[in-house]
Amino acid sequence: MSDRELLEFAAKAAGYGFIRWETDEDGVGLAVVNHGYWQPLYMNTSTSCDGDALRLMVRLRLHARQFPVLDDGFDAPLGMVEVWRVDDDDPMHVEYFKRGDDRLIITRRAIVRAAAEIGRQMP
Repeated sequence: MSDRELLEFAAKAAGYGFIRWETDEDGVGLAVVNHGYWQPLYMNTSTSCDGDALRLMVRLRLHARQFPVLDDGFDAPLGMVEVWRVDDDDPMHVEYFKRGDDRLIITRRAIVRAAAEIGRQMP
């Protein structure tokens, strides 16, 4: 699924309805919902996304757990972020990362992917 599709489904899940697309001065695509720019995936000069991802997580009653990078004999040591829906027994999405990866980016992507799955399943 493209980033645009992820954002469209996540916006649907969050109840934002219509999403409009604009491009900033750097050519970065920006999603616009009823309350303004909405970018839970990206950090750029035009908008802040950590707050958008947190609001999405709260609105959909999701929570995230991070597991640190472990050296367990694999070629690349991996850590992971799990996103759960409150009261569910299994995580909705797991995003893996390697040592040195930006965990903020990984966590935002995991949240948006879980939200997109909720939106994709909606009528």
